[in-house]
Amino acid sequence: PEVVLAHVLRNYGALWGGVIAPDRVNKLQPGEGALYVMPSGAGDAEAQPMADFVRKGGHLSVLFSTGGTKTQETALGKLFGVKYAPVDKEVQGTMRLGPNLPEQPYLAAVYGEPQYVSTGQSGATDLVEVKGALRGRVLLRSVETGKGRAVFSSLNANLSWGWDHDLARKLAQAVNWAAGNPVTLPDGVGGYAFEAKGMTFLVLEDLKYTGGEVSVHVKMPKGEYVAADVFSGTSVPITQIEDGLNLHVVLPPNGSSLIVLRRASL
Repeated sequence: PEVVLAHVLRNYGALWGGVIAPDRVNKLQPGEGALYVMPSGAGDAEAQPMADFVRKGGHLSVLFSTGGTKTQETALGKLFGVKYAPVDKEVQGTMRLGPNLPEQPYLAAVYGEPQYVSTGQSGATDLVEVKGALRGRVLLRSVETGKGRAVFSSLNANLSWGWDHDLARKLAQAVNWAAGNPVTLPDGVGGYAFEAKGMTFLVLEDLKYTGGEVSVHVKMPKGEYVAADVFSGTSVPITQIEDGLNLHVVLPPNGSSLIVLRRASL
């Protein structure tokens, strides 16, 4: 499931900063973002540093679990206002991904059993509305505390989550919000981004097998920038817009590109 979920997030450009290991949390600074796949039953040894990071102004996405058990919850459970309460039978219910969208069935075989319930003891916001026997269960929620913000998802991932999947898109949007991801990819383009040595790197993949020019939006401070495609050795045209840049990238059919973006004066 972890590998499939990583592919799902990659397909929607939601792996800004990448997945963090628990022993690296203390290296992160307030305002930085990370994504963590929490093992079930890991306990506060892993959960407490994560919760502390958010309360100090960090940006975090926690997937699958808060690390708690039926008898002992963790600091992440308290942060998100959830409790581990596994179902003892298949739960039938529906979910709504937005106020103007129709209800759709919750498919446990695809999304995983809904193992968490809300404690009502947090200012968290549920991003997926659930009904029927799912009422009270938590699928995807966000929380803000001071300058910190975080997302928790109990959803599993399935190979049927392709590049055109509403719930995958919702999850990716939440992860991007938590991480402060400045990159927005168009439908049919997957990839991830990271920063190093004052430059932004984008790894882009053509998921539609058609190739051609795509527009990638990057939120950046005002200034003069240059971009290049490392694989093809060509420059990438840039259009300045109000909240950042549009990069006009030509992707090869069923291929990929590595784009480097930097200030022109670097």
